[in-house]
Amino acid sequence: MTKVDGCWVYNQRLSGGKYHYKFIVDGNWITDPSNTVKEYDDEGNINSVCMVK
Repeated sequence: MTKVDGCWVYNQRLSGGKYHYKFIVDGNWITDPSNTVKEYDDEGNINSVCMVK
């Protein structure tokens, strides 16, 4: 990751599909506060979701 304009940025090419993700902030896993789309995984954890075309 690189810091750009005060934000951390990581670029990765993804194939189309649905991706679950979370952030680690100060050692704690959190969902994306800027993304209202969330979904439970197979273990009952809630994750942010990103759809890639």
